[in-house]
Amino acid sequence: MRVSVLTGLVIAVLVPGVSGAAAPSHLPVTIASPSSSGLPTAVGALATTTNYQANPTSAEGDRAMSIARDWLGESAAISHAILAYPPQGEAPFYVDRVVYVTFHPTAGADPFAGTWVDLTSGRVVAGWRTPSAPPPPWAKSSTTAAVVDAGSVSDGGSVSDGGSVSDVAAVFDVGTLLGPPGTTVDWGGWSVALDVSAFDEGLTLRDVTFRGHRIADKISMPVMTVFYRDGTCGPFADRLGRPLDDIDWADGASIVYRQVTIDGAAWRELGIRKLIGDYDLYQSYLLSPNGVLEARLAGSGLQCPVDHEHFPTFLIHPDIDGHASESVHRLFIGGSTGPAESVELDGSVGVGWMVTAAGTATTLTVTPATLALAGPTGPIAPETDRHHFAARRYHPIEDAGWRWGARTQLPGLDGEGLDGADVSLWYQAWMPHAAADGASHWHASGLRLSVTVAASPGIPALNSGATATQGAKRIT
Repeated sequence: MRVSVLTGLVIAVLVPGVSGAAAPSHLPVTIASPSSSGLPTAVGALATTTNYQANPTSAEGDRAMSIARDWLGESAAISHAILAYPPQGEAPFYVDRVVYVTFHPTAGADPFAGTWVDLTSGRVVAGWRTPSAPPPPWAKSSTTAAVVDAGSVSDGGSVSDGGSVSDVAAVFDVGTLLGPPGTTVDWGGWSVALDVSAFDEGLTLRDVTFRGHRIADKISMPVMTVFYRDGTCGPFADRLGRPLDDIDWADGASIVYRQVTIDGAAWRELGIRKLIGDYDLYQSYLLSPNGVLEARLAGSGLQCPVDHEHFPTFLIHPDIDGHASESVHRLFIGGSTGPAESVELDGSVGVGWMVTAAGTATTLTVTPATLALAGPTGPIAPETDRHHFAARRYHPIEDAGWRWGARTQLPGLDGEGLDGADVSLWYQAWMPHAAADGASHWHASGLRLSVTVAASPGIPALNSGATATQGAKRIT
């Protein structure tokens, strides 16, 4: 399904100033033709650094929301806080602790205002507000709201939500939750160790084996970067970690572990939920006894009412049958493979990629996720376009959480050799979100790993869908 692209947005851009000894005055600023960054100038002018900034703590989020409420004169609206990142420049973080706060009339509604709060100085740096929202007390005598031309999508194309409910045709039974899963799951030939580490890498699978064959040392999701059209707000780098949030559509479980049946075939689902700012994120894995594993992210929410793109980013450290000498090959239509790549690479996923290892016939294939999953509001079909793949020589320092901010696509491209090396794979999926769909719209994307071992049965069809027919029971 194709959805229309928002061609313009009217907001008031507000910047704090000082008028003598009186309280700060807030003046609308007109941005007639947004530059590469449509953010207020004050936001882009903040000092930046390469020093790592952690996600805001609960106390920092509460303090930022309190400062923003006082500044906007909002006492009843719902607010959310998320770490802010520099919109341009070399350094990935701000020197000060800067938090972006959104305001919503009700839970799940689109934001009507947003502010950048500098917690180090205890002040609001800048903010925006839709003119349709009731004006704050200090703005009743203000001039007309500024006009921001939202322009076009960054690649000049339109935004797609990856499919409608009518596209979803498969029979999908959501079974009762099994668990608690503990630290290891053994099912359908799979054995995986579960981890939610202090590095905020989401739900991580370690020591992954299938039918006794070691497949990967680790599979994780270190970050989801987000870019709003013309830089009207953001960018953001969302990292999933503890504390986890209860999964409302799974009877309040903190970790989903359940059997699902898709077109008569049994799968197991593992998943966690994290609320970051206004984003509601569900990260999950699906395991099939036929040697297929899908890793994916689903999400909803808006940080400002503008079309934007999410890029869930996964990291895989293969360890095929314990052999450190691995090769990466491009897949072609018809199933043929290209020669082993000799140096580190970035490229589109295309048909897919295959990893082989010297001394074993076991292989690992990487392609886009295809299964539509049951979500909180109905089936969520994955977006399969514009996926990006990278192969790197493995370095442990690059596998210890995301430390590159919001504007790095895939790190570590140093031109090192890959032939026979210990490799790591980056996979960046794509989730477009048209603002016209609203904050409550859910979308999803991810990757599929297919394992081939001796005497392995055939891999199931790639095109399947999902509808939920049975509720889930709580686990802790």
